Amino acid sequence: HLFALCLIWVKLFIMGAGISKITGAIAELGRANAQSKDTKRKLRLVMQQAGLGKDASSRMLHFALHAASRKRATIVEPAIFGLLSSTMANELIVSQRVRTLTLHPLFRHIKDKHPKIFSTLCGAFAPHVYADNEEVFAKGTLSERMYVTCSGTFIFDAGGASPDERATTIDGVTWLCEVSLFARTVHKGSLATRNFAESLTLTCIDLETCVRTSPACIGTIYHYARGLLPLVDKEHHDLLDMQMSHMALESALRSKVQDFHPVRFILFDEPLEFSRVIAAARSSKPATVPLLMEQVLSFFPEVAQGLGIYSSLNMEAERRRSTCALSSVMMLLCDRYDFFVQEQPERSRITTCQWAKLQDLMQWLDPSADMVHVALAFLSIRGLTKSASVLSAMGGSRLSVEDVLLSITEEADMVPSCTMLSDSQLDLLRQSIRLHVVFNFVQFLQGENSPSQVAAFQEMVAAEGHMACKVYLLQVVGMVCGIRGDEQPECPLFLGARNAEMLITGLDVFRHIETSSPQAIYWNFIAIRAQQLSLSTRSAEDFVFARLACLTRSHGPQLRQVEEAWKRLSHIEREALADLMLADGVAQQNLILKFLPAFFAGAVNNPHVGLHSSLVVLVDVLERLMASAFARTRSQKSLVVNVQSLAVFAEKARCASVFLAVPSYISFHEKTSEVAVVVATAHAQRASQRTWADQSAQEVALMVRRLRRQLTGSQVYRATHNALATSHAALAPSGSVGRQLGITLAADTLRL
Repeated sequence: HLFALCLIWVKLFIMGAGISKITGAIAELGRANAQSKDTKRKLRLVMQQAGLGKDASSRMLHFALHAASRKRATIVEPAIFGLLSSTMANELIVSQRVRTLTLHPLFRHIKDKHPKIFSTLCGAFAPHVYADNEEVFAKGTLSERMYVTCSGTFIFDAGGASPDERATTIDGVTWLCEVSLFARTVHKGSLATRNFAESLTLTCIDLETCVRTSPACIGTIYHYARGLLPLVDKEHHDLLDMQMSHMALESALRSKVQDFHPVRFILFDEPLEFSRVIAAARSSKPATVPLLMEQVLSFFPEVAQGLGIYSSLNMEAERRRSTCALSSVMMLLCDRYDFFVQEQPERSRITTCQWAKLQDLMQWLDPSADMVHVALAFLSIRGLTKSASVLSAMGGSRLSVEDVLLSITEEADMVPSCTMLSDSQLDLLRQSIRLHVVFNFVQFLQGENSPSQVAAFQEMVAAEGHMACKVYLLQVVGMVCGIRGDEQPECPLFLGARNAEMLITGLDVFRHIETSSPQAIYWNFIAIRAQQLSLSTRSAEDFVFARLACLTRSHGPQLRQVEEAWKRLSHIEREALADLMLADGVAQQNLILKFLPAFFAGAVNNPHVGLHSSLVVLVDVLERLMASAFARTRSQKSLVVNVQSLAVFAEKARCASVFLAVPSYISFHEKTSEVAVVVATAHAQRASQRTWADQSAQEVALMVRRLRRQLTGSQVYRATHNALATSHAALAPSGSVGRQLGITLAADTLRL
């Protein structure tokens, strides 16, 4: 009995579930029927008021009901569509149209090589529903869009002599008026429907909007159009044979290979690899250098004048800088001093002694052909990160240069230089870019960063490998050489004698990056730079002043101005700056001020500001920052502070009082990995004022902070100063620099 009862309950449950589904289906049919009745009622009301006849009313009702049913089947209601994310919505559209669009060879190729572009294209196609015997386009009208027939029957009239010659029945998927995407034409035939039918359309403007973020995809479509148009009969171009599209795509792919890969060189009788070009360049005679340089540059089509990506993006200055960087690295590798300095002014030209040191460094790097290829590829694409189009394609303008470069390497077919790299070379390129993420070598040369960043670089080198480090340093050489490349792309004007000395010193200490401490690397560089500038390194304050000289990019007579500004500071202000300059971020917490050299440069070059005022303002900003929550609650050793806003203000200020009051009008905003110092908008607008009445409240607060600063000591500075003073008396002058700061480097590094 219990079993029978259970069986009855199960049967009832199953029957209930079935009845529920039937009820739901009936309700759904009822809603659809109600919608149909409502549509009929509204249309009848409109047609009655318009006075249409019975036949016309019946035909319109039939079409409206068909269109409504197709819309419910293929188009999601806006209320439901709004619940989906943009990615999910795109996936839905792609799933609906992918089978139709990939029947065309060009769009199938775009789907395989550029899936993001294909997803955008799927959404760009506009759907259309036609009634029976409806005209789609007429002969002699302007051809403005491409048509893709999806369902129903179409009749294409080609305008031939007899009805049999001109009438073509189209069932299923067919592509018409494709030429309208690439040229302005008029229809040579007409298209109409036989029964209810549907199509998708795409205009040339929509196509351009979809592909504008991918130079590689633009190149494919460009070569496809160049291959297709010569095959088209001008009198019969509305309906093309699909075989033409296949032939045009094959021609486009061959054209891209010829554009991106040099087929034949003058010195050789067969296609050449990059390694053979490098070998030939290193063993060539001076007379063949221009020819070999032309061959090397042909491996990097981005920099081609008038044809490359830089030219298409109107980035001529960046193209010239990249060309200069590529040429300079090749001249260094080939030991071509005469070509390297041929455009440099004689009084500031790099010396033969410095050239010999650079050659010694090149021998230490000992780059293989793969390493050179990767380094030059990096230099050829780095300037693209300044393009708004490239930034938009990679995800937005807030990305760093390195993040954009990594995104470009993940989509290697976006730029031709990356398409010519093997998988191992692409991996090496990504490794070197990740080194740029953690360490900026140009900032190191200016004394802008700290030993903590050297430590982070050492950790990354241990993870990425010794080869990636050498590629990174080779890339740095090219970047420095290309700084003024927009003025002269054939010669590195920036790397004259003074800047070459700084670069050589930085590269020389980095020979020991894997064997010495970060403090040793950093402070030996500062010590050597100090001796090159004839500065003392006997005390902690001497090292502070030497680093300040690096930050202000001072040399020769300019050092006297720095010294005068330093002496005008109070003892407590010098101590506060010493805290900033000496803390290494490894043993003590420190602040890393981004754009600090730009801040000093703007102040020095501004006669209304000057270096002394900038130092006073910097001390005030540091005090406010240390009293803020960012400094009190931070757990990491190093805090990056972006002072770009102050740098801009120092350059634009036209009144000393306005500039000196700026610490009272700043705020701190935390970003992803740094704290930004932001000048208040109201005060930033005062930069152009030549006179300014003091604001009492802000001035009093600033004076109180300065008085309070004079009452506090500097523990880091005092501890360092006492330790150095104790040890200095017992140390020999020749080795005092290294031993005072706890530095142990190889003897050849300290040799000046």
